[in-house]
Amino acid sequence: MTYIEINHVILAIISCKRKYFNEQYVTYQEANIISGEIEKRFTKENINVIIESTKIDQEYFESKPVISLKKSWYKTEKRFQNITNLKVLNILFDESFILNLLLKISKDNIENIENKINSQKSQKNTKKELLTYPTKKNLLLEYKNKLQILKERDKKQNSWEEDLKFYLKVQEYYQFLTNDFYHILKKAISDINLSNINNPYLEFRYETENNQDLLKKEMFLNFIETYHLGTKKELLCAPSGTNIIKIYLTNIEDLLKSYYLELEKMEYLYYPEELGPVR
Repeated sequence: MTYIEINHVILAIISCKRKYFNEQYVTYQEANIISGEIEKRFTKENINVIIESTKIDQEYFESKPVISLKKSWYKTEKRFQNITNLKVLNILFDESFILNLLLKISKDNIENIENKINSQKSQKNTKKELLTYPTKKNLLLEYKNKLQILKERDKKQNSWEEDLKFYLKVQEYYQFLTNDFYHILKKAISDINLSNINNPYLEFRYETENNQDLLKKEMFLNFIETYHLGTKKELLCAPSGTNIIKIYLTNIEDLLKSYYLELEKMEYLYYPEELGPVR
């Protein structure tokens, strides 16, 4: 069994936040959730590594009230460049994976605060008690601002497409999500309701000689891999010559959450100029 420090995870998160949001700190919530998700990926990919989560290096990180850099980024990065396992490094510094988790944490925080406020209202609490919670509006603005930063960064550097590698054009990817992928989801849910409740899967069909089909295939597989949704992949060929990809899922709920998060992210990042009329 190999152990790595929570400091490596903190460094990976700050690296992502520095690049996309110009932020050099990590909340304890972000550190805990993302380290847990990284450990899940280690387990899923049979990498025998455990993250030691209780030893934040006080020489390099200030840990109150959030975890921030105590020394320069250069010195901190150099101090924790002691991992040589490429598989571990590829997961730790998978920017699209960490970025999606950061956005999901922001979105979940908004929903949690909204639920607390609604619960308080239903119990007829006073206005003063309600104001002890951050408002949904403030959290939503923070979430939108982060997505807006990504949008502006993309316009200047065209780096968002390169990082995610989902699509050749934003419009094509968005149309794929709202058309082709929507129908794939609809069929999967229908199949579950009819006969496939214990073994849900997505089925994607394509022709190898159709360039548009091949592009959609890449979009489909990248979405599945980015959100780590498929526990098993099966390749088939129909008698007609059509190729079939079956992705077997752990559960349909994770798929739906990932799908709606991806749609929302796309609409915030590229709406409205690139996507056309108001939806």
